[in-house]
Amino acid sequence: MEEILNALEDEAPFVEYWSRAAWQNLDAHRDVDEAHAKTLPPVPEWGEAMCSKDDFRFPVNGHVLYLDVEGEEVGLGKGGTCVFGEGWSDVTVVTPREGRLLRFPGDAMHSVPRGPLSYFDEEHGGTNHLIYTRKRNDKERRGVVLFNTWQERPTGDWDGNDNGNVSEEKGRRSFASAFGEWERVDVIDGADDGAELRMKVALLGDRRRREGVI
Repeated sequence: MEEILNALEDEAPFVEYWSRAAWQNLDAHRDVDEAHAKTLPPVPEWGEAMCSKDDFRFPVNGHVLYLDVEGEEVGLGKGGTCVFGEGWSDVTVVTPREGRLLRFPGDAMHSVPRGPLSYFDEEHGGTNHLIYTRKRNDKERRGVVLFNTWQERPTGDWDGNDNGNVSEEKGRRSFASAFGEWERVDVIDGADDGAELRMKVALLGDRRRREGVI
């Protein structure tokens, strides 16, 4: 992560990271400062004012680094990450590829549907929110490292380097290719002659999280 962020000239002083080893359905959400979110007012009764997006704290950038991907449907978007435009104006689907890095604005709505077409009705080839819950196997690996960069330290316990210093250990093994060897993948417009398809996207979290962050 350090090598990647240095190559991207990302100067954000704080990084949070976690990992997943399997393709799991993840409903649409924005990453937030979770500890801070818990301090917001409780969910009000229906019809009362709800906290707004501005009440939440978001990272500067979000990242998904695909490390170990396997499965017959990978080419069809298996385990793909959906990144939605503001106001649900569009969606970009990023197909997993080993070694691929996805970087997106930290306040962007994103999800990982399982199966790939679960947001669409059956008439458009979808599964109408049928979520696959089969026990994972070696043919459905989706090993990823996820990390967010923050300009301000996230709320709560912090187990990492808190002084903003970057390791400069010499002679250590480099795990990332030189930045000049990276290949940028342009987004392809998948629209079919301007046709619009209706999508039904599930949202993550309780009403405070869902209504306040949309």
